[in-house]
Amino acid sequence: MSAGVLKVFLVSGYHTGSHRAWAEGYAATSRHDVHLVTLPGAFWKWRLTGGFVSLAERVKDLASRVGDPDVILTTSMVDVAGLRGMLGAMGLLAVAG
Repeated sequence: MSAGVLKVFLVSGYHTGSHRAWAEGYAATSRHDVHLVTLPGAFWKWRLTGGFVSLAERVKDLASRVGDPDVILTTSMVDVAGLRGMLGAMGLLAVAG
């Protein structure tokens, strides 16, 4: 990885419409190494309140394949506190939501 390039896990709990367009646009144009961690755009209320459980498992799976991220960036449809709690030591990373 080049100097100054961060490994970013972009976590999107409701990956459809404008949420999907923003996340994929960011991933496509960022100078950083962006990996999308998503859930389908359905059941928005559940995604907002409980989706962090499934997303945390997907984050852990991705980290086991590509290494831990430097930062976790979330969309507004992710319970950041819940996600951090489920990630254990990885939850101590910088998380922006």
